[in-house]
Amino acid sequence: MKAIRVNADYESVLFERKELPQIINQSIEFLSLFLEKRKLYSVKKYQPLYLDYVEKISGLKPEVVYTGDYENWWGTLTKPDLERTINSKEICLNFSADSQLMTSPEGLRLEEGRSYLAKSPFGMSGQNFIVFKKGEEGNLPSKKLVVEPLFDRVDDFSHYLLPGGERICYKNIVDKKFQYKGSIFSDLTQPGLKSLSFYKDISLKEWEKFSSELEKICDFLSHLGVHDGYSIDSFSHKFNGQRILRTLSEVNYRKTMGLITWLLAKKYCGKNNWAMMIMGRKLKMPNPFLYIQEMIDSISWKPSNQIGCLQLSPGDTRFEMFFLSAESSYEGEILYKKLISLLPDCHFPIKI
Repeated sequence: MKAIRVNADYESVLFERKELPQIINQSIEFLSLFLEKRKLYSVKKYQPLYLDYVEKISGLKPEVVYTGDYENWWGTLTKPDLERTINSKEICLNFSADSQLMTSPEGLRLEEGRSYLAKSPFGMSGQNFIVFKKGEEGNLPSKKLVVEPLFDRVDDFSHYLLPGGERICYKNIVDKKFQYKGSIFSDLTQPGLKSLSFYKDISLKEWEKFSSELEKICDFLSHLGVHDGYSIDSFSHKFNGQRILRTLSEVNYRKTMGLITWLLAKKYCGKNNWAMMIMGRKLKMPNPFLYIQEMIDSISWKPSNQIGCLQLSPGDTRFEMFFLSAESSYEGEILYKKLISLLPDCHFPIKI
């Protein structure tokens, strides 16, 4: 059985044929140790203390190899032309009339006083975007960009299509730069639209319109020969005092952090109904792994009831990362507030 390589630099390799520094892959590759029986291919030397901890939690003896064959785990790169078509943000042009493909600023249709977002079709969310208004488009770089209105975003969420046709829905936590910070499942038994914490804040008519558009996107991808293994990212925004849904922000034809949250929940939540994965700022100290273990001991995940906070990151990567399991949304929010108070230097998002 081949080892796996967690190629978090997937988009860079797919679109630019360029591998990124290993620190990028190492920022999330450890997640596979909690889920996979297969060996992890990595150049990183993991501390024996951390590997022993993973084995205690997961029941799997983690093995890291530095040579030999491997297969990509995050994104396959087996059908690059198809993968580029689906992962490109240009796909939004098929479904959003106010999205534009810019090859030169002169051809843009812009309204006076409105803000716009210009982003590379080929990057990850929250990277390489520019906010501008009419009259400022001359400052945009002369390259292909997807341009759309800058919305007053409120909540981000996704659907992931699993093998076999199952569709799961979850809320994503993003910062003001649209960079990912975490995912939440409020109802693991029924992970659909109605499980979203903000479902009742939006009109039924708007949800019906969203559902219809979502089916059209899935049909479009199916006609391309892709039936599962992708997420459709969406968000709600404010417009004239109303909450409006944007069905398609982007498609990710690969693993996503939301999917990883789901897989962790299936393994570490048991009968509990609420799950969350959250990222925080890296702690700058000699041995943050041991420090974090001590600080969160009072709320640490217990195998007896599968409730609590599970430390995922080894302490020497770009972020500190945690998985939380609770009986309900109410209990989950209490657990998360305790994590924030115990590790204030991680600067977790306050609002979830």
